[in-house]
Amino acid sequence: MTAYDVPVLRIPVELTGASVPAFALETQSHITAERSFLVFDLGTARFMSSAGLGHLIHAGRSLHEGGGALALAAGNRTIVKLLTTTGLM
Repeated sequence: MTAYDVPVLRIPVELTGASVPAFALETQSHITAERSFLVFDLGTARFMSSAGLGHLIHAGRSLHEGGGALALAAGNRTIVKLLTTTGLM
């Protein structure tokens, strides 16, 4: 948590089809009617599959529809390029 009570979730080293379900549950547990802002820390992420990318897109849309926002922080060059290419950054 931060001083503004915005959760910061660390993306797993590999966000793939195998790790997305558990991470999606963690993400969902932080999205409430009272809290619709979330930060994903990409600092330790090294690989992201299409399933991982899909989760980020879904989480961002869910937050946006609730009047909130998703912010992405840090990230290695490869993942930042992927997110920039897809318009997430």
